[in-house]
Amino acid sequence: MTRFMRYTIDIEPQDDVYRGLLSLGSAKCSMATLVLRDQHRSSNQTRILHLLDPFLREVRFVEEWPGTQLIGHKAELREYLVTSKLVEVLSNVADRLYAWQEPDHPEDLCLFRSSGQVWLASISHEQDAYLLITNEEVVELREKVPLLRLSRDEDNECGNLGHSTPAGRGT
Repeated sequence: MTRFMRYTIDIEPQDDVYRGLLSLGSAKCSMATLVLRDQHRSSNQTRILHLLDPFLREVRFVEEWPGTQLIGHKAELREYLVTSKLVEVLSNVADRLYAWQEPDHPEDLCLFRSSGQVWLASISHEQDAYLLITNEEVVELREKVPLLRLSRDEDNECGNLGHSTPAGRGT
């Protein structure tokens, strides 16, 4: 049985560290999500959404996504197909992970494995992010993105399930 452990990202990934994290994530993941809470779009947010449109798979209104649960209202969750071109767009429109905040950007970039399990979750306005990864992936991250600062969350061994896709899809 594959064991996934939760690793908190201790220092916000920026510039080369951010791009390296996205690059490695694109090799591990098939889906990305971003969230829109506000109905009013800034011109920059509209521009970013237009750039992301070619990768859009689905739009849903949800009460929760990794790291966030709303009470009494919903947000628009946009699901994207992960490709090298998507990573290029994500890298060009933001130079750091926590830049994904309204009003100028959609919020809370997350990456999901093909199984639907979270690989990367971010809660940008709280400057919080974590990875659900195997011991082998930790070694790979440390080799390929050596400046990424992680700490293992001992209380969150995820076993075979971990977190599922947004809005309760998956296990």
